[in-house]
Amino acid sequence: MLDSDNRHLSEENTNLEAKVEDLQEENRRLARQTASAATLGTPPSKFSPSTANGSWAGSSSPAGPSFKQSPTPSQNGPNAKGKLVFKTIEEYDEDDAVFATRIQLEWQNQVEDKASLDLARAQQQQFEDEDRELRAQLTELRQTAPATFECGICLEEQREDIVCAVDPCGHKFCRDCILAYLRSKLGEHRFPILCPICAADRGSGEPGTITSVMAQLVGLNEDEYAVFTELELASFSVLLHCRKCQQTLFVDKDEYNEHSVLVCPLRGCNYIWCKACSRGIEIGGPPHSCDGSSELSHLMTQQGWKNCPGCSTPILKVDGCNHMTCIAPGCNTHFCYRCGEIMVQSVRRQDIKAALSRHYSRCTLIEVPP
Repeated sequence: MLDSDNRHLSEENTNLEAKVEDLQEENRRLARQTASAATLGTPPSKFSPSTANGSWAGSSSPAGPSFKQSPTPSQNGPNAKGKLVFKTIEEYDEDDAVFATRIQLEWQNQVEDKASLDLARAQQQQFEDEDRELRAQLTELRQTAPATFECGICLEEQREDIVCAVDPCGHKFCRDCILAYLRSKLGEHRFPILCPICAADRGSGEPGTITSVMAQLVGLNEDEYAVFTELELASFSVLLHCRKCQQTLFVDKDEYNEHSVLVCPLRGCNYIWCKACSRGIEIGGPPHSCDGSSELSHLMTQQGWKNCPGCSTPILKVDGCNHMTCIAPGCNTHFCYRCGEIMVQSVRRQDIKAALSRHYSRCTLIEVPP
């Protein structure tokens, strides 16, 4: 619109200039005609000025042609220097008409110039008003139009309503690019997932990481987000599986490392097991040992079992006398079940018989129940 107004004003200015040039040419033409008419006039060869009315001699009528003396020298011919030229009243009237026409044309030119100037001023004011209005509209559009940014992966200009800014580095990416990058890293089971620019060593300062909030916003599906959560928890937790309730959950890694006995944190379960051997531990039972020695000692004490003093093999007396023979290969220990003392380690019958006689001379061989 502004360009069309400018072209219109330019055309009008060109037309006005052409009119001015035409008027000036007309003035010059009229001036040339006037000068030509003044120089072409030839006075009579003989004249005698009349003292009464200034008429020519020999003229009896006062209505004859009248002349006015002009001191203007004639310019007609090379011998006319200093010669007086007389013009008739009609010639002077013609000069006055030319002069009046010239003045009228100049006045008309001034009027037209003033009208053109007023029109130009009015159109200039209209142009300035429209320009201010358009500039105001442009400013409003710039304020309401969405800003853009350059994606750090595809390097294209994108609207800021789809921007994903990674903290704390502040690098910006479009949603489609960061989603594709996130899925590729989840497929590789890499965690933490760094900002693509920071991962390429093109960032400065602390590298940015993709958080779970961003992973949700970019559009990961349920399975992909479950993998992301598992990788995120694995960085500061341990996956724990309970054999009793058959449930799996994450527990704090530091707390897991501090304890040797694990307890299922789920309500209503409270299953306890050893972290080293994964065997269950009975609440209120004997102290746990991975090799079972503590439980065996508790059972032997509870049942009254005895250990072989030679090889520490547990031995239970079902009935009979207190003379016990260890059946462990290569032990051959004979001991008293009542006091636990070794009597002899031998396979010779004479040695065993002599040891039994010496020991049971001061101990009880057969106990009679009350």
